[in-house]
Amino acid sequence: MSTSVANRLAGGAGAGLAILLASVFGSSALTTEGNRSSLALAAELTDKQVLPFQPIRVRYSLTNKGAGRIGMLRCLEHGLRSIEVTSFSDPVRELPEIHRERPLRHDRVQSDSQLHASGFVRLSLGAGECETVSQVVHLRARDAKGVLRYLSRPGLCVISATYFPGPASPGDPEVEIQSPPLSVRILEPRGEDDRVCRMLLEDPDLAFVMMHHEVPDARLLPGSFNRLEQRLVDKLGSIVDRFPKSSYADFARYALARHIVNNLEDEDLLKRADGLTNAHALLNEINTLRFVYAPQVLMLRLALAMDAESRKTLAGEIRLLCGDDKEWLRFEEPHALLSVLKVLSDSDAVAREIDRLARDVDSEDGRKKVEQFVWDYLSPLGARGSEFLARNRDLLPVQRGPRPWKAPPALETASETLPPFWFILVPAALGAGAVSAWFLFRRSLQQSHRSRQ
Repeated sequence: MSTSVANRLAGGAGAGLAILLASVFGSSALTTEGNRSSLALAAELTDKQVLPFQPIRVRYSLTNKGAGRIGMLRCLEHGLRSIEVTSFSDPVRELPEIHRERPLRHDRVQSDSQLHASGFVRLSLGAGECETVSQVVHLRARDAKGVLRYLSRPGLCVISATYFPGPASPGDPEVEIQSPPLSVRILEPRGEDDRVCRMLLEDPDLAFVMMHHEVPDARLLPGSFNRLEQRLVDKLGSIVDRFPKSSYADFARYALARHIVNNLEDEDLLKRADGLTNAHALLNEINTLRFVYAPQVLMLRLALAMDAESRKTLAGEIRLLCGDDKEWLRFEEPHALLSVLKVLSDSDAVAREIDRLARDVDSEDGRKKVEQFVWDYLSPLGARGSEFLARNRDLLPVQRGPRPWKAPPALETASETLPPFWFILVPAALGAGAVSAWFLFRRSLQQSHRSRQ
């Protein structure tokens, strides 16, 4: 490794990433000293109990349990696959069927400028280091005929995941690392929750559009993306209006907000303003401290933010509360690739341009510029990209250390962590103390008055 590259490496990985340059075919000191068998995949649930149809959020952590550094690993968000339900207490064949998903048809095709960071960035974990990723997992399973069905009855299900770290060297076999099984209890819905659940049981399409972040099938109008049939829109609105305190209500609010936002392009200026107002109102009602799709709600609010200060605040909130969310990491990939370019580039002008672009990466316009810039340099299809990649082929992919994000402290207040009887005992004790103090004060005044007499 040249001195200039080493100096750039020490000074500017950017975005808080500890980036180590390494060649796929470089020395063993820059690829992997530790054994991949020392990697351990663990999982934890944010909530071990849910209602029928509701997805869960799972946080996975990959830890190097060995003594040496293990490098050239697929980043956890790219290598984590095969998350599935392995067992359920009821016969799966008796559960509601999820209709066969049809080919995605929408008018928002992913930009060609977006590049997958997995081709340019690898993970390197030292002894004891850990990487985390959280994502939403749908509780559904396939029957003996391969039909996908909802786990829509009370019962106990078990889920597991598999991580594929990638071969240590070209030609090596792929390794699989399994997570320990996790048990999730599906509860019996009651009250408003029971009434909404019955609506979902009667209409699996409604359950699908409510519980899934994206809806790529025939439940959409042709040529649309998250634009729902009117009957589904009406039912979502009915749930929000009739059962606002239901555990399902935030799912309906989020689905309606997505539908409104994705219809704005076809509306005139006045209707667009009304739509934005309604979407903001729905999103602001969602409790992001408890909602399984909280990162996605905040990301939609980020996309709708009109000023730079609001975008900066929302992006900071996402990075603090759920900075390891898989979709947020995908959203930030252009920023990560900018860091790669800054380390590899030997041009001060390019480094200054990267710094300028990084300052506005949270805005929609700034993000498009970042994506185009990354595409120009990392796509082999263009003259600049092919030349840049040829010059740095011995330094790619770049390796990074674990992200600095850590789960914030528990948000529970003292009242949520104390036993219920303290809710009565503590105020009663304070009240008794105040009354005693008042009587003592009156007695001292009376004694003082008698002594003067």
